[in-house]
Amino acid sequence: MFKANTWGKKFLALLLMAAMVWMLLPAFALPVFAASGWVDGSGEPLELYFNIMSETTAQVTFRLGAAPYMGERNYYYTGDIVIPGTVYNGGKAYQVTSIGDNAFAYAVELNSVVIPEGVEYIDAFAFRSSAVTSVTIPSTVKVLGGSAFQQCGDLTAISIPEALESIGNSCFYSCAKLELSGPVLPATLHTLGNQAFYGCAALKQMTIPEGITAIGDYTFSGCSGLESITVSNHRHGGFRRLRFDLY
Repeated sequence: MFKANTWGKKFLALLLMAAMVWMLLPAFALPVFAASGWVDGSGEPLELYFNIMSETTAQVTFRLGAAPYMGERNYYYTGDIVIPGTVYNGGKAYQVTSIGDNAFAYAVELNSVVIPEGVEYIDAFAFRSSAVTSVTIPSTVKVLGGSAFQQCGDLTAISIPEALESIGNSCFYSCAKLELSGPVLPATLHTLGNQAFYGCAALKQMTIPEGITAIGDYTFSGCSGLESITVSNHRHGGFRRLRFDLY
């Protein structure tokens, strides 16, 4: 009885502490999903969904109630999409700064997406297994998340932004038709994740910049069309194993 009462009091105290912490959180500490009412600068309704990330920023996301993270096909994002740099809801302006996890995942009728300047992050699984053929990435993007374009089998063209710092694990995994706008990765890049270009059979050449500090395992494995990789003289004392299988 003593132990039960003691644990009961501890549990109640923890609940009270959690409630106090929650009440003290700022209004925008967590993303807030706004299902409707989004318009562009001319007041035209947008067929896009957003999370409000702060008082001034928003993130592209998937439709509330959809479950692309479970492999559910996404029929809400179709055709050619141009994302505005600034969106409005309830009379307030929000700058679009990121593409959220699974935002366009499994969008089986998606053709192309133009991402605006000002976006800095394309999060994990953002376009995973979608039918997208072309994605315009702005110069402001710093991070391509893990599996962001994984199994985008129809993706043929993409530009790597000059400010890019990190390419996550399996970012372009099994993008068999992918050709980069230029074979030279940007000088700002410091991390190239495991299996980042695994199975990218259309890649022919690649130049890795000198500032890179980590190259993951099997980064170019399965790149059957890859003819050469140039690794620039790097300033940092070595990096992880670089493995690629040309056969």
